[in-house]
Amino acid sequence: MGRVPYLPTMEFRDHIGHHLPGLGAAPVVITRRGGGVAVVVSIDRWNNLQDDIDELKRTIRRLEERMVTHGITPYPPRRLPDGF
Repeated sequence: MGRVPYLPTMEFRDHIGHHLPGLGAAPVVITRRGGGVAVVVSIDRWNNLQDDIDELKRTIRRLEERMVTHGITPYPPRRLPDGF
């Protein structure tokens, strides 16, 4: 993915119809006073990201199970935040 566009809140709000169609290609960072306050992505991209996260979590669990099977304690012990 290329450079993520940054848009001031007012620019995004005033021209939302112009910016929404481009969300399929890349997310947009919404800024306020020069700092990022939100990231806007298409629903398809969001769903794909969620699927990728779920697959990564399953992979981590499988690897940790293998480690335990071989007498290795996964380190450092971790706990994913609620909702992950």
